[in-house]
Amino acid sequence: HLEEERGFLRAVADELKRRGETGDVGRLIVVAPPRALGLFRELECAQLKRVTIAELPNDYVKLPLYEIEKRLQGHHG
Repeated sequence: HLEEERGFLRAVADELKRRGETGDVGRLIVVAPPRALGLFRELECAQLKRVTIAELPNDYVKLPLYEIEKRLQGHHG
């Protein structure tokens, strides 16, 4: 399970890096459960670290969009 999670996070980090290189990612808020957030930190490149404005050790998967937006207010840099 851990290897699957790491593979998924690697794919996310690679996609964000690709989008950052094209200018599609200017600011990033990373929200993930604590373990996944730790793994993501290991995988993200220096460019992503520079544009990351907040890291939140939470799981918002089951929340409706309006609730996620409410929780992210104040983290928009």
